[in-house]
Amino acid sequence: MSGYRRGGYRRQYAPTTGRVSKVNARPGPCHYCGEDVPAGKGQLWRDDNGWAAVHLAATWHGSPVSGGYIHGCPGEADKLNASPGSTPPAEAPRDDRGGYLDECGSCGMASCAC
Repeated sequence: MSGYRRGGYRRQYAPTTGRVSKVNARPGPCHYCGEDVPAGKGQLWRDDNGWAAVHLAATWHGSPVSGGYIHGCPGEADKLNASPGSTPPAEAPRDDRGGYLDECGSCGMASCAC
């Protein structure tokens, strides 16, 4: 019975490092910028040293014309919005029927085996 021990299951692999899509229950310094992240206003970060808090990732909010980036570490959204040509992430190209083009461009299906 490898992996089991008295008291529970023992993981046989290293924990995943990075952002975890779970709200931080406790306040703490941000893994990236060091600024405080209030409880419930960020996400968790996991690495070999344990858990930390991070600010929410900067994301585009609103229309492509009048929208802008929100969240992120302090000043990150302002910096992204002030950069020339600040636009939302590009959408995958579509054909004349409205379907997504695949790599070969022969049909409108995103995952085909043409």
